[in-house]
Amino acid sequence: MKVKFYATFREIAGEEECSLNFKSKATVGSLLQKLFERYGDRLKNALIDSSTGSLAKYVKIFKNGRDIDFLGGLNAELSDGDLVVMFPPVAGG
Repeated sequence: MKVKFYATFREIAGEEECSLNFKSKATVGSLLQKLFERYGDRLKNALIDSSTGSLAKYVKIFKNGRDIDFLGGLNAELSDGDLVVMFPPVAGG
């Protein structure tokens, strides 16, 4: 599957996208664990709320164009060929 990073997440990862393979079923949560192993604590600190251990409120993750909040959150299942996009929403005025 392919993972695309935007804004500050791209800066942290040092690349626009990466490809990952899983030997068995994957979820967004297991994908994040692989990404933390690959990119380190800086990415983890940017994505995870340290007080709750869950995804930070400002982080948006989409699977094939759909917000994971409506697909099971961190338990959303992933398959080969999926596109996962991660970005922090920005506000303007």
